[in-house]
Amino acid sequence: PASKTDDSTSKYTWNNTIIIIIGICIMLIVIGAVFYVRKKSGSEEE
Repeated sequence: PASKTDDSTSKYTWNNTIIIIIGICIMLIVIGAVFYVRKKSGSEEE
């Protein structure tokens, strides 16, 4: 039972890590896209 609990715990932690990494990647992509659009529209206005 102990090893089973440890396995599920590590699996849960691993899933949490993946979710956090994916979330950070999405945030970076969104922020990058916003900056790109702002820069593009800003240069077009000038």
